[in-house]
Amino acid sequence: ANLRNFRNKANVLPFKKSNIRLKLKINFSRIYITLFIFYKEDVFVSPKDLYKQGYVIDASKTISGMITPTQSEVIRETGTYACDVSAMFAVSSHYVTLNRLKLPDLYHELWQLSGTSGDPNKSFDQATGLYFTQGRTPSPNAAPAIKEFCARRGKRLETSFAWYPSWDSFRATADSGNLSIFSGTLRSSHDAHAMAVAGYVAMHNTYSNDKKYMLVVWDGWFNQLRFLPYDTTIYISHEGTYCGE
Repeated sequence: ANLRNFRNKANVLPFKKSNIRLKLKINFSRIYITLFIFYKEDVFVSPKDLYKQGYVIDASKTISGMITPTQSEVIRETGTYACDVSAMFAVSSHYVTLNRLKLPDLYHELWQLSGTSGDPNKSFDQATGLYFTQGRTPSPNAAPAIKEFCARRGKRLETSFAWYPSWDSFRATADSGNLSIFSGTLRSSHDAHAMAVAGYVAMHNTYSNDKKYMLVVWDGWFNQLRFLPYDTTIYISHEGTYCGE
């Protein structure tokens, strides 16, 4: 999905709901519809807003060291885009040294290893003004693809996959110093997205004692990390891919 029209600092869409509905009626590619729905549903939250509401951090961890090419960069350099492949690339770059200048070859390698299939109809990317091939990846394929990709570069990894994982599984992976991938399909629209998980945050509200559990994710649209509340009720399905050394 594309975030060129996203306001980074405010963490809100620069469109009114009526405008979002209008956008959805236009014959954009599915990638843009996914973007609008994910943000219309307030899937992500702003730490600044949570602090203002009285939430404080109980536990957190964030792991650094990923190469995170944006969607626009991937489209310009490869002519393709798949959120799962971008997440696999980011996660793999934490474990093995990758040459960012060779993104087209590396992206294609992960595309092939994961059995990603390209839509025969080209999608149009508004941000770059380019047509590209949108890819779809079976979620269970990411774990063996990352393992083989890193093995080819001399790094042995243990990878695993789980349907309907708990937040604690992502926390345990981060606590061990490793990365993971969260993917989910929204209940309201059946739109799906995959994101690299770099950590977690647990918070509670000082007024109500309400608790929030979040993943720190790289969403693939831009290269900053975001807070993703672990509210699995909004998904038809959600999956986890885990790495371990």
